[in-house]
Amino acid sequence: MEITDLTRRIKYIEVVVRKKVDEAFSGAYSSVFKGRGIEFAEVREYVPGDDVQSIDWNVTARYARPFTKKFVEERQLNLVLVVDVSPSMSVGFRYPTKKDLVAEVCAGLGFSSLRNNDRLSLFTFSSGVEKAVHPRRGRRHVLRILREVLTGEGRETGSFSDVLKYLLEVIKKKAVVFLISDFFFSEDFWKPLTILARRHDVISLVVRDDYEIELPVGRGRIRLGNPESGDSWVVNTANKVLVGEINEALRKEREELFRGFVRSGVDSALITPSSGWLKPMLALFRRRERRR
Repeated sequence: MEITDLTRRIKYIEVVVRKKVDEAFSGAYSSVFKGRGIEFAEVREYVPGDDVQSIDWNVTARYARPFTKKFVEERQLNLVLVVDVSPSMSVGFRYPTKKDLVAEVCAGLGFSSLRNNDRLSLFTFSSGVEKAVHPRRGRRHVLRILREVLTGEGRETGSFSDVLKYLLEVIKKKAVVFLISDFFFSEDFWKPLTILARRHDVISLVVRDDYEIELPVGRGRIRLGNPESGDSWVVNTANKVLVGEINEALRKEREELFRGFVRSGVDSALITPSSGWLKPMLALFRRRERRR
């Protein structure tokens, strides 16, 4: 991608997405990932004027003099974006492609983290982890992450399980981890995903093209292919029986994927060009808010 074109796309995403963040997204982000109040820090000896409701009666009984609990404001979030940059993520029959959608999602989360003073980091992966951007804050940091997402081009898909195991090793502090991919993985990755979800707040964002959700009928011949293997084939969409069989297989695969997320304790959302990124993300946040 040419530098001028990349700069233009980043600027466009910043302007458009930041407006949506300011108008609708940032407030939802704050209410879901913030608002947990204060956390316990330590106990100290009671002094006149302390709130008697904060007295720690167990410690008080042990030392025969009053002690009170001390609280501090909750720490800021560690937000981790884990982005698939394998060849299948560049697929798209029209704008926005999957990569465009991923960049917009990352921008929405990035600018929301900026408003809430959260730390943001990025891992891109394809055959393995391609790039790691360490956690920081600030507008320039968010724009760098957008640049890495838009220019990331892996050669092939490797083991997603290995990527998850890598994350288990390197993410030490409690974090909110967004896994952003089309999730067309042939392997069984559920065990490391479940372990990751026990240690962190994990959210899977499934980004797919509309044709990967449902092939249309009567659109002539459509060439489909696997950008990672190079294989391709032509589907005559006038053949309703064939199109129906393909769409049924896509539906079953998708339902099994989302059932797996539920079993693993992972929240999830489906993002497509026709849905855009904002509505599915807001719906995801509302579900989390209701559950809380």
